[in-house]
Amino acid sequence: MTAEAYWSLFLGGLAVGGAVVTIILVWIQVALMNRQTALMERQLEITDKQDKLMEAQLARRAELTMEVTMDRSQGGPRLNFAVRNTGNKSAPDFYWHLRIPAALMAQQFENAGPSTQLDELPVKDGMRGFRGHRDSPIYPTRAVQVGRIGLDYVLLDRPGVIRWKLVCEDGVVPPGDEFQEIDLSFPPAATS
Repeated sequence: MTAEAYWSLFLGGLAVGGAVVTIILVWIQVALMNRQTALMERQLEITDKQDKLMEAQLARRAELTMEVTMDRSQGGPRLNFAVRNTGNKSAPDFYWHLRIPAALMAQQFENAGPSTQLDELPVKDGMRGFRGHRDSPIYPTRAVQVGRIGLDYVLLDRPGVIRWKLVCEDGVVPPGDEFQEIDLSFPPAATS
């Protein structure tokens, strides 16, 4: 065999060897790409789960509302004020504000418990103002009484409006500076 044939055989072998090495490298690269794709898909699944979890956590909120009920069982008509949480998260504490027609009140506003702080505000536009802070939690679907007042019998047939506002870590109800109103129309006392 001539030198030219050796060189030709050598270069052919080198080309085949280079092709084999290239095929092995391509196979390794494809395997790495498949592994990276699998990792990226797993990361995407984790990110989707985290996103759903965050949405669920952000959707949880305390939604507070003021309830006013009439009680005629204890020697005179009384209005009981309670705050109800209709949301799906506890409110660790809350502030409440009430404006009650001064003419309706026969007695002082009575605080409903030791965990409620009470302040009386000056009379404004014929309304007595009260505000308080309750530093204990109110759980979803639960109501807590914040106070009560005795009413003047003579004035029960007159219409009136109570205004209220609540503040907790999840927001102000109603939003802004306005107060929510409850129209008072008292049913006649039950006769037996």
